[in-house]
Amino acid sequence: LDADEEELFKILLDTLKHFQLSTTLRVAGGWVRDKLLGKESHDIDIAVDDMLGRELAEKVNEYLQLLGRETRSVGVISTNPEQSKHLETATMRVGAIEVDLVNLRSESYAEDSRIPEMSFGTAEEDALRRDLTINSLFYNINTGLVEDVTGKGVPDLRAGLVRTPLPPLTTFLDDPLRVLRSVRFATRFGFAYDDDLVQAGSSNEVRSALGSKVSPERVGKELEGMFKGPRPARAVEDLYRMKLLPVVFALPKADASPPPGIAEGVRQHFGPCVVLSIDAVWRCISAYPLPEGKLEGELRRLALLAGCFLPLRDVTYAAPKNKQLPVSGYVIRESLKLRTKDGDQTILLHECAPKMKELICQLCPEACTAAGIQRTPAADETMHLRVQLGMLLRQLKELWRVAVVLAVCIDAPGAQGVGELEDSEVVAKLEALGQEQRDTAADALAASRATLCMAVAAEVKRMGLEEVWNLKPLLSGRDIMHVTQAKGPQVGVLTTKALEWQLANPDASKEEALAWLAQSHAAPPP
Repeated sequence: LDADEEELFKILLDTLKHFQLSTTLRVAGGWVRDKLLGKESHDIDIAVDDMLGRELAEKVNEYLQLLGRETRSVGVISTNPEQSKHLETATMRVGAIEVDLVNLRSESYAEDSRIPEMSFGTAEEDALRRDLTINSLFYNINTGLVEDVTGKGVPDLRAGLVRTPLPPLTTFLDDPLRVLRSVRFATRFGFAYDDDLVQAGSSNEVRSALGSKVSPERVGKELEGMFKGPRPARAVEDLYRMKLLPVVFALPKADASPPPGIAEGVRQHFGPCVVLSIDAVWRCISAYPLPEGKLEGELRRLALLAGCFLPLRDVTYAAPKNKQLPVSGYVIRESLKLRTKDGDQTILLHECAPKMKELICQLCPEACTAAGIQRTPAADETMHLRVQLGMLLRQLKELWRVAVVLAVCIDAPGAQGVGELEDSEVVAKLEALGQEQRDTAADALAASRATLCMAVAAEVKRMGLEEVWNLKPLLSGRDIMHVTQAKGPQVGVLTTKALEWQLANPDASKEEALAWLAQSHAAPPP
């Protein structure tokens, strides 16, 4: 225990002693698991055996006030059985630690209801109702001992196995989100799945319950957790192999109004293509050899999100008011309930990645060949390369490094687009994932792609285009109107041309820019 944890547990025990309570306090779940794995954890959930969590929180605050110590307000998260949130949870800060307090619980179901009736339970009853055996461990604060009441938690930790305390179908139908949590924890720790868990997780009952009983927000939060972990590509692959990907990345329903108009082939193939695409993107990110320029934090998250949907970048659906909108935006905003900004940025990255690929092929032709990138003719070979790259970077801003990664992976199997692979090719490429020979070849290709990303970054720096989106235009809209007498939309067109000229002439002054404008776009004489 660290000093903050020791202080927290002492305050809790002193509270019990002061009020002469016979309560047993246990730290439950993740904190115990992580401590046994030798990992740091600040996620402390305390299970109480004979009162509600908020009642204990109020007692703790009352005791702290007697000591003249600072107290914080107690937050209460109410139950929401319709969304599988069965426990009332109290939250409070004690010293330096934020803690959640819940009561040990037992659940029973009426014959005609899927909503459990809650009552106080024993430690064993509580442990059996948890998602996984490795999360069902307790640390008894009163005795200072670890309790493995299922008898499976510690052995499964040692064996590196993810399984449920009860039969997995029972556990998953109680809260279908648990099947996603099993994927998150398996890929976080590199653990294997229990065979029965995989069978239950792949069942029609669990798939249907996940789609109907769990809110998109909770699904999106679990996916975010997978992306933050060390094996995000494996997580997506595992979701696919358990037949969960069509539920997690739910496309617009075929019977929606208006009909979305998504081809059946897209629905059939998008899962395998997503798996292959994110595998290529993740390997490229992981292969980046230097800390400088390596995608971390929010940029890494966006790269994974956009990498998932790279195969769907050209797929649209029929939205109301006769609009055709990108499917990737629908999945991000509606099926996962992530931020609107996430959808917008993913769509922007998908639009810019092919253009970025064209420019990369001009910038670094030899490195492109080594990375297996098929060269495509540039849309405009007459425009100065620095101008094209600068304008694209101004559009992407800080996302340009993500666009580079997507661009160098855009020719990877799966990433090229849904429908590019025949059924037999999809199966063969998916089966090859994880095989040592395939991994060696894929990692070598990823290293070439990462090297290419570094070369592009070096070119951006050499051209002086780092943070070019902050470049102040030499000519304002007023300057342009004064010289050219332009009005309305034409001012915007000339502003873009003036900026392109500025990028092609990085050392030019405002006077030189005005002279160029007067010569090339001066107003006709009256």
